[in-house]
Amino acid sequence: LVKADSLYLRPSVLNLLVGRLKLNQLAVSNMYIHLQCKDSLCNYTPAGKQIEDVGEDNTETNYAYLARLLLKKSFDLLPQELSLKNINLRFDKGSACDNISIPLCESTEERLQSTVLDKRTGATWNIEGILSQDDRRFEIKIFPDEPGSKEFPLIKNLSGAYCNSDSLNVRLDETDFSSQLVHCSGELTAVNLRVFHSKLSDDTIRVKSISNHLSAFIGKDFFELDSATYMRLNELQFNFFARHDKKPQSVYSLVIKTGRQNANNFFSSLPEGMFSELMGIEADGNHSYTLRFHLDVSEPDSLAFDSQMEKEKFRLRKFGDSGLLKMSTEFVHTVYEKDRPVKSIVVGPSNPDFVP
Repeated sequence: LVKADSLYLRPSVLNLLVGRLKLNQLAVSNMYIHLQCKDSLCNYTPAGKQIEDVGEDNTETNYAYLARLLLKKSFDLLPQELSLKNINLRFDKGSACDNISIPLCESTEERLQSTVLDKRTGATWNIEGILSQDDRRFEIKIFPDEPGSKEFPLIKNLSGAYCNSDSLNVRLDETDFSSQLVHCSGELTAVNLRVFHSKLSDDTIRVKSISNHLSAFIGKDFFELDSATYMRLNELQFNFFARHDKKPQSVYSLVIKTGRQNANNFFSSLPEGMFSELMGIEADGNHSYTLRFHLDVSEPDSLAFDSQMEKEKFRLRKFGDSGLLKMSTEFVHTVYEKDRPVKSIVVGPSNPDFVP
């Protein structure tokens, strides 16, 4: 599974005295890792079964404690001084195979820099950024030598999806940290993102620019994305609020707002390869959209769902190639299940069950 010519680590002595393992330095040379899955058996699964009883008691799950433990362990075992030389990873899953190599990866207090070679596609990916072990934050940028050429390694093998981007920026900040509350903020940005998966679209999905700003609170019995969370898709921005409380019964809340925006930005910002019926549409005026959802599982009849769009001098000036006027005429709708037609329904006056 794992073999290496040399491995050197220097732990923090002060932390060892209090029973805490924290690495100050790690150096590895000529390491080979082989992960393999065949049918339902994987040669690395026993490692995942060793995590037991990480909560504060055996009767309840403390989400804040688990998040705090995960963040703490991750940064403790990811040293500020890191040197990896000639690291090779092979991942076999069924008939698919990924083989990547890291010639050199170095991290200091000033910067983190690495190169990843995908031996299967011949692509070279560069990683640059900073890592702060004490502040528990990192910021990295991933970009290929040749933009738009090859997909990210491992993604297709793990999820069956093709994914590629000219640049990918990931940032994680830990701004509040206690046993009862964890507050993390971060950002994920991609330029010229391309994704293909048959369950998403028959064509490759293309997005010129997408950015996600995340502000999350994790408490003892709740998850929350506060209203500072937003996603910007090309020129269209959505603000989110989401919360899940698990006691005494699960309660789900979701609010999505766009604010007042140019109406044409909505249509021009939609990803290519999806919503093909809306491509080419042009509009005038402004609009804003708000969605509110609330569900208390113990009282399903109290479900609240409100979807509203406010328009200001809104009008469509071009229908594009979608042929939206066909909706005013009778048509046949075919229901598919697992790519097989199940039933066809006439939508129009000739159907006695049709309601205009």
